[in-house]
Amino acid sequence: MFLITTKVNKGIIFLRLYGSLNMRTVKEFSEEINYLLYEQGTKRLVINFDEVNITNDAIFGAIGNKLIEIFLSCGEVALCGLSQDRKDYIGSRREQLFFVDSELDAFRYLSC
Repeated sequence: MFLITTKVNKGIIFLRLYGSLNMRTVKEFSEEINYLLYEQGTKRLVINFDEVNITNDAIFGAIGNKLIEIFLSCGEVALCGLSQDRKDYIGSRREQLFFVDSELDAFRYLSC
């Protein structure tokens, strides 16, 4: 089972992922990002991986593609709950991608 909860705080969308994220469920994740990005015009996202079991590191390629779409629309993203190896796999993007320890830390990096 895979679940995404969405909350808004101070103009920032917080996505919390629960369950198992794999090649099949990454499609749900992608569709949620598409909706927020293209239908709602979201520019600031926090994606929390604390409560998700990632079964295959290859899904970070699909996540990376979604991040690029967000960056191309001048969006900013903060990611939390990732190990250092997974952070290295995703890479960096100055002033658009931030790795934070908690959702609260995201307010320091994402402009409102």
